[in-house]
Amino acid sequence: MSEAPNNQVPPSGRGVVEVDLLDGGSLSTAMLSFVIAGAENTTARLYDWCFHIHHLSSGRHILWDVGISSVWKDFSTTYQTIY
Repeated sequence: MSEAPNNQVPPSGRGVVEVDLLDGGSLSTAMLSFVIAGAENTTARLYDWCFHIHHLSSGRHILWDVGISSVWKDFSTTYQTIY
């Protein structure tokens, strides 16, 4: 398999987008065992995974946040009871 040259031009066309990872910062959690079933009794940092997507040919801009799991069984029973 040959290597691509360093001066390769990025693709263009209707299906091309630019993607930027935005620095949304982070926050410290409550005890992980309160949020996640079976987790250790410690805290952690959660980072905001947020992306800016620009569809070049249409000029559309989209802000997309990864969010949290929608699967409730991933969370502790305490969290499920409260929320």
